Order: sequence, then structure tokens, then C-alpha cells
Amino acid sequence: MTENFNYLFQYLKKEAIDVDKTEFLFQIKSHPDYASILATAMS
Repeated sequence: MTENFNYLFQYLKKEAIDVDKTEFLFQIKSHPDYASILATAMS
């Protein structure tokens, strides 16, 4: 799963945006629309 977000994490690091990868992945996986683009939408 992390390999799907490697580019995102690299970009955020380059932009000096701190993200807890473990929490991020947990939130994505537990989203009701997981496996859909809707799961990545921040609401």
C-alpha cells in the first residue's frame, strides 16, 4: 500500500509538509470509500 503513495510522500517531504505516514495510511484504509478516489478527498 505504501508504494502507492511514495510519490505523494516524497512531494510532501520536498515541500516541508510533515505527514504521519502510518496515520495517513490508516485513515485511507478505514475510509468507507477505500479503493476509490473518494477515499483520498480531504473533507
